[in-house]
Amino acid sequence: MELQEAIFSRRSIRKFKKEPVPEEVILDIIRLAMHAPTPGNQQMWGFHVVIGQSVKERLAAAINEELARIAGEAGKNPDWLEGPRRSATFFVNAPVLIAVSTARYRSRVDEALEMAGYAQNAIDELRCRPDLQGIGAAIMTLLLAAREKGLGTCWMTGPMAARPKLEQILGIAPPRSLAAFVSLGYPDQTPPEKKIRDVSEVVTFITESGEF
Repeated sequence: MELQEAIFSRRSIRKFKKEPVPEEVILDIIRLAMHAPTPGNQQMWGFHVVIGQSVKERLAAAINEELARIAGEAGKNPDWLEGPRRSATFFVNAPVLIAVSTARYRSRVDEALEMAGYAQNAIDELRCRPDLQGIGAAIMTLLLAAREKGLGTCWMTGPMAARPKLEQILGIAPPRSLAAFVSLGYPDQTPPEKKIRDVSEVVTFITESGEF
């Protein structure tokens, strides 16, 4: 499959066949993902491959519990978050769940900002979390590598509402933190073609004179 075809045909898959994904295929996809760029070439990513059904169910239970708690604190019935709950837990029916973790990237600029008295949240706001940008590049590369091999994926951040509990189950501890889930398997659905905005709506050319 050509790269352009993989990009155009990739979809978020939420229904999977029960067919297991061979370990060597999973490892090959992750090896390809590791060629993505990272700040300072720090390669701060971690890929935690969950194939045990009982572990996936524990993760889903933690998400359900946390979303119910959040709904209660918001003064709502747990059913109010039923849609997000379903969207965050369908991975229990995927053969593979890849939990992607990261560690903070610290450059000389980050150190200078800290020494200058900037709080960590202010540094994150200013620097736009370079580590998470690197994680995003790795996940996108992983999605395309999986598509090229006939596999379906879904990049998931909804589960992160329960991140501390998920980290405990997965054994992810500081200085590392959980960033996203990717469900993986052979697709059992064919989603419709995506509607993409016209390129003219999102591109701005800036000339040497500074005119837009």
